Amino acid sequence: MLRVIDGRRSGATFQEIAEIALHADHVSTTAWKSMPERDAVMRRFREGMRYVEGAYRSLLFRRHPMT
Repeated sequence: MLRVIDGRRSGATFQEIAEIALHADHVSTTAWKSMPERDAVMRRFREGMRYVEGAYRSLLFRRHPMT
Protein backbone atom coordinates (compact mmCIF):
# COMPACT_ATOMS: atom_id res chain seq x y z
CA MET A 1 0.00 0.00 0.00
CA LEU A 2 2.75 2.42 0.88
CA ARG A 3 4.55 1.78 -2.40
CA VAL A 4 1.38 2.71 -4.27
CA ILE A 5 0.92 5.89 -2.24
CA ASP A 6 4.58 6.85 -2.67
CA GLY A 7 4.28 6.27 -6.41
CA ARG A 8 1.19 8.45 -6.70
CA ARG A 9 2.79 11.20 -4.65
CA SER A 10 5.78 11.05 -7.00
CA GLY A 11 3.51 11.60 -9.98
CA ALA A 12 3.26 8.05 -11.33
CA THR A 13 0.05 6.77 -12.88
CA PHE A 14 -1.74 3.75 -11.46
CA GLN A 15 -0.70 1.83 -14.56
CA GLU A 16 2.98 2.68 -14.06
CA ILE A 17 2.73 1.63 -10.41
CA ALA A 18 1.13 -1.69 -11.38
CA GLU A 19 3.90 -2.36 -13.89
CA ILE A 20 6.51 -1.92 -11.15
CA ALA A 21 4.82 -3.14 -7.97
CA LEU A 22 2.78 -6.00 -9.47
CA HIS A 23 5.05 -6.81 -12.42
CA ALA A 24 2.10 -6.20 -14.75
CA ASP A 25 2.64 -6.05 -18.48
CA HIS A 26 2.41 -2.69 -20.22
CA VAL A 27 -0.85 -2.58 -22.16
CA SER A 28 -2.93 0.03 -23.95
CA THR A 29 -5.04 2.43 -21.93
CA THR A 30 -8.20 0.72 -23.17
CA ALA A 31 -7.04 -2.73 -22.04
CA TRP A 32 -5.80 -1.32 -18.73
CA LYS A 33 -9.32 -0.28 -17.73
CA SER A 34 -10.47 -3.91 -17.56
CA MET A 35 -7.37 -5.49 -15.97
CA PRO A 36 -7.56 -6.97 -12.46
CA GLU A 37 -4.21 -5.32 -11.68
CA ARG A 38 -5.92 -1.93 -12.06
CA ASP A 39 -8.47 -2.83 -9.41
CA ALA A 40 -5.74 -4.17 -7.10
CA VAL A 41 -3.63 -1.01 -7.33
CA MET A 42 -6.60 1.29 -6.83
CA ARG A 43 -7.83 -0.77 -3.87
CA ARG A 44 -4.38 -0.64 -2.26
CA PHE A 45 -4.29 3.12 -2.80
CA ARG A 46 -7.71 3.68 -1.20
CA GLU A 47 -6.93 1.44 1.75
CA GLY A 48 -3.45 2.87 2.16
CA MET A 49 -4.82 6.41 2.21
CA ARG A 50 -7.21 5.40 4.99
CA TYR A 51 -4.22 4.25 7.04
CA VAL A 52 -2.21 7.38 6.24
CA GLU A 53 -5.17 9.54 7.29
CA GLY A 54 -5.35 7.93 10.72
CA ALA A 55 -6.79 4.43 10.44
CA TYR A 56 -3.34 3.00 11.27
CA ARG A 57 -4.33 3.50 14.90
CA SER A 58 -6.69 0.55 14.55
CA LEU A 59 -3.62 -1.64 14.01
CA LEU A 60 -2.02 -0.37 17.21
CA PHE A 61 -5.01 -0.91 19.45
CA ARG A 62 -6.33 -4.17 18.05
CA ARG A 63 -7.04 -6.71 20.77
CA HIS A 64 -5.23 -9.99 20.42
CA PRO A 65 -6.67 -13.19 21.88
CA MET A 66 -4.79 -14.59 24.84
CA THR A 67 -3.17 -17.96 24.19
